[in-house]
Amino acid sequence: MKTLTRKLSRTAITLVLVILAFIAIFRAWVYYTESPWTRDARFSADVVAIAPDVAGLITHVNVHDNQLVKKDQVLFTIDQPRYQKALAEAEADVAYYQVLAQEKTPGSRSP
Repeated sequence: MKTLTRKLSRTAITLVLVILAFIAIFRAWVYYTESPWTRDARFSADVVAIAPDVAGLITHVNVHDNQLVKKDQVLFTIDQPRYQKALAEAEADVAYYQVLAQEKTPGSRSP
């Protein structure tokens, strides 16, 4: 009877220690991911992932590492010539389809 009680108590203690270790490791992981640190100092801030509305090559970065940024601040510039060309093509398409729509409108005359 004593050996059974001893086995159960050892198993229970081991299980409790494993659970406590897991909780401690998880809390440490959460703490360090929410509060990044550097060798120079510790700080707490909101860390957010950013993504552009369009894909492209970044030509200029307007911020430095660990710099505070404000709402609506331009963080980087994406390759402009590629998008200027796409904009010119889109504007040409709009003009073309507007002319086509005018030609198909009743009462309009073709030259």
